[in-house]
Amino acid sequence: MRVFQLLGSSMLLLAGVAQAQAQAQGTVGGTVSGTIAATSDYDFRGVSQTLEDPALQASLGWEGATGWYAGLWGSNVDFDSDSDVEVDACFGYAGETDGGLIWDVGLNYYSYWPDGDDINYPEAYVGFGFQALEIKLWYTHDYVNLGDSALYLEGNLNFELPRGFGLALHAGHSSGDGIDEGFGDSYIDYSIGVTRAFGDFEFAVKYVDTDIDDPDFGDGRVVFSVSTSVPWGT
Repeated sequence: MRVFQLLGSSMLLLAGVAQAQAQAQGTVGGTVSGTIAATSDYDFRGVSQTLEDPALQASLGWEGATGWYAGLWGSNVDFDSDSDVEVDACFGYAGETDGGLIWDVGLNYYSYWPDGDDINYPEAYVGFGFQALEIKLWYTHDYVNLGDSALYLEGNLNFELPRGFGLALHAGHSSGDGIDEGFGDSYIDYSIGVTRAFGDFEFAVKYVDTDIDDPDFGDGRVVFSVSTSVPWGT
């Protein structure tokens, strides 16, 4: 597919930009980095965005010394629209208390190309983390440009296992008028996954499922992925 070729080229460009800008982080007052990933399915809150087909994904982010950050993230998509690529932009502020509590607030904007004006929408978030636990609340007043609100509450647990393995547990709840219109009712999604790093690459496998009755939105499935952060060695 041409979208895979275009997104793959964009990933190489992002990697090059990240490496070049990271070398100049002392002059821009922050750190610039990027990620490149390939996954067997792009699932968003339990629902496949690629009809359970593979996806190529990339990100480019900046993190300031005072806690401000900004970033771009992209992936190919395949659902009921003329859009082939999703590009998300985020801006936020994060910090940590003396007791080790991590907090994070920001805004994310989902855009779809080339013809995604009918489903673009913003979403605000606030999150808290302590040791292995992270809790995050997302809210939008205009879910996929439907004019209705949506709320997403998620919890994540990440544990280190012996021999370099990691265990990732996730549960989330989507609700609101926008979710009712799009899916018929509120729903729960959950996943359990295992990660393992080999050099500069991280491999992951997870089982993803929801309690949505409609099989068109994605049933229980296993998702494989491999990712790497650039610049390497940092």
